[in-house]
Amino acid sequence: MCFSNTKSIARILQTVDRKIEAEEGHKEALDNLFRSLLHHLMTAKIRLSKAFVARFEEAAP
Repeated sequence: MCFSNTKSIARILQTVDRKIEAEEGHKEALDNLFRSLLHHLMTAKIRLSKAFVARFEEAAP
């Protein structure tokens, strides 16, 4: 294999690694947001609007 091809592959793999790290950070941020919102809902610090809840009641069998 040529040295140039090896460098190209290394650059591609580094790009993929950076993308994976970015996505993992995004997932962690969303997980933290979900846990925080769930905590606030369960402790009644925030409430869902009646219209929002009604959409799920209509969809229930």
